[in-house]
Amino acid sequence: MVPLFPIMIAITLLIIILQVRSMAAMVMVFLTAPLGLIGVVPTLLLFQPAFWHQYPGGADRAVGHSDA
Repeated sequence: MVPLFPIMIAITLLIIILQVRSMAAMVMVFLTAPLGLIGVVPTLLLFQPAFWHQYPGGADRAVGHSDA
């Protein structure tokens, strides 16, 4: 079986290179991604947002359930 993790990383890096059109910019994007997680994870843990309530119809309609 082919290990998928290295293939996934390679495809991700290739997509970033195609988007930013520069190897240096790709490295910058790839290295700053953990900094975003440093801010996002503690904020989500602190405020514990209810993600389903952000959908206008509520959780039932978000997953395809209907009232009828």
